[in-house]
Amino acid sequence: MNQEELPHSLEAEKGVLGSMLQLHGQSEAISECAQNINAEYFYLPAHREIFTTICDLWEAQKGIELIIVTNALRDRGELEKVGGPAYIAELSTFVPTAANVGHYIEIVRDKYIARETRRAAEIAIRRICEAQIDEPSVILDELEGRIASLRSLHGRNGDRPVSIIALAETPPEVFEKDNLLGNRFLCVEGGMLFVGPSGIGKSSASIQQDILWALGRPAFGIKPVRPLRILTVQAENDDGDLSEMARGVCEHLGLSDPERKLVEERVTYIKEKSLTGFAFLAQLKRLVGKYKPDLVRIDPMHAYAGGDVKDPAVTTPFLRNGLNPILEEFRCGVVINLHTPKTNYRDTTGWKASDWMYAGAGNADITNWARAILVIESTHAPDVFAFRAAKRGSRIGWTDDEESRIYERLFCHHRGDAIFWRDATAADEQRLAVARGEAKKTAADLKALVPIYDEIPKGELIALGMKNKIGRDLCRTLLDELLKTGELFERKVPRSRNRPESRISRREAVLM
Repeated sequence: MNQEELPHSLEAEKGVLGSMLQLHGQSEAISECAQNINAEYFYLPAHREIFTTICDLWEAQKGIELIIVTNALRDRGELEKVGGPAYIAELSTFVPTAANVGHYIEIVRDKYIARETRRAAEIAIRRICEAQIDEPSVILDELEGRIASLRSLHGRNGDRPVSIIALAETPPEVFEKDNLLGNRFLCVEGGMLFVGPSGIGKSSASIQQDILWALGRPAFGIKPVRPLRILTVQAENDDGDLSEMARGVCEHLGLSDPERKLVEERVTYIKEKSLTGFAFLAQLKRLVGKYKPDLVRIDPMHAYAGGDVKDPAVTTPFLRNGLNPILEEFRCGVVINLHTPKTNYRDTTGWKASDWMYAGAGNADITNWARAILVIESTHAPDVFAFRAAKRGSRIGWTDDEESRIYERLFCHHRGDAIFWRDATAADEQRLAVARGEAKKTAADLKALVPIYDEIPKGELIALGMKNKIGRDLCRTLLDELLKTGELFERKVPRSRNRPESRISRREAVLM
């Protein structure tokens, strides 16, 4: 096929550009054009340059008038290359109104898809004919991956519209079928990032999550909505590593033979060390189609992205054009294990949830793509780790004794005779305090936080204790001790929807 015969529509391209020139100050309409089409979609290089110039003017919040666009092209040294002022003037009057810009965009995009499909097929055929590679499946993987990416572009404007009022009037239980973890912490078609430094124990934590969620049991305080079928594709652990971690977890959990059988039926691990980018996504699609999981785990993203995860040109097509269509087609969710940046010497003392969302290595769009984010951070005690629900944390399902939401919990990684994770205890929190160089906390430290002549809600007291570096579990332990010895008193106050609130006081008379 000659270059002149490649699929294209000059009329549609001129229709897009002419419509944009007519939109002038309508920033929302210009934004819609910029979001639904890229410069590379245009067949003519001149049209690519004009489109890029218009978008740059819009981003710089400058007017998109005929003279402004013409001068901008002149400043870039591109005006004569694109046909001169006369051609820009012709574009500005090519269509009488911008009302049909969506139609023109769809044509331009479809022609681009047709050209790129042809190009991908020609590359594959040339590689086969030139015997550049011995394994045909690799070529098929790359071809299928590229086509999947192009397919995701097709019909973006033709998606079924959704009435926001109809959604508002839909009972919440209708959407429960889509839930996977927590209170819609992660749902089908959604992605969760499991973030932590390399070597911290993400893989063993992942195995423990997979086993427990397959049994319908909570893992790290996160409840699955039902027993889940899980597919994990990983690149970092050999069979010996996986055996050691799985054995430690199964023995720690005390799984019965029937439970082990259920895990065997519901959890599948695939080791993949050679495919990246769209070739990996093509393989993943086949695996998901074969095993039909509720939840897919990719461990880690760095192994499969196919480039530098700091580059949106690598990660955005991987996540949005490649992975999202798989999740949508097979109605499953995904957990992606993500490393933190290589240099991790950062003071996180004052970090908020919005900071922890960006703890993983890579660019901001990875965080924007993720529906949920769970971050592991090491502490001063080598086996104690803080787990933080950094994104959608209110839906993870973690609560304190008063049923108030919490966003951080401590867990311990056991790496001695067996590898597994367990909840941190009050003793672990004491060890952590000592490791930080703090004095050992006692019941007197907690009692000092209770008002002398008034009462304090139990949840507030524990939060105040944590602020004063008394761990949550240690607060509970010390409070139980103070209540038993009669140094503090507790009273239950009824609440309309929740269970009664506990209030703590130094004087029993206050509670009468």
